[in-house]
Amino acid sequence: MLNKQSLLLASLALVLSPAVSRAVPLASTQTVQLQPPSNVQFKLPNKVRVRPTIIGKVSKSPSISCNEIVINATLHSPGGFPVGGATASLTPTGNNGCSYEITVPPELLGKKVYLWGTFKNPSPLLSIQPVGWQSPISLPQQLGISQSYDFVAKETVIH
Repeated sequence: MLNKQSLLLASLALVLSPAVSRAVPLASTQTVQLQPPSNVQFKLPNKVRVRPTIIGKVSKSPSISCNEIVINATLHSPGGFPVGGATASLTPTGNNGCSYEITVPPELLGKKVYLWGTFKNPSPLLSIQPVGWQSPISLPQQLGISQSYDFVAKETVIH
């Protein structure tokens, strides 16, 4: 039995050795980069409407909650009647900050608007100020994200 297995293995080796010696290695893998044709144009479907968004952050102390802060964009300055405006939605970004987004309504597109912050329950101990810019700001006529407009919210602590 042992001789039969040895003989079988030897004959198998003879049959395979010419095939293995003639084996050709596979070609190396090449990366092919396809470029889209230059005449392709992308169009938004008619039913899709994208409005500009004003974004920014509010730096604050841990004692002030993001829920207490209101950021508005209006055609009139703070204290005026907020005609044609929009209110931001705020999201906490840790103990010391919030981020906000205002989706701009169509009536504000292409106009100068006042961007201002206040508190739901105003107090003489609370203040919120823009960082490095002053209202009004110019909004784009169509799609896009306006640059970031940041605020600092402070609380005066009386000892």
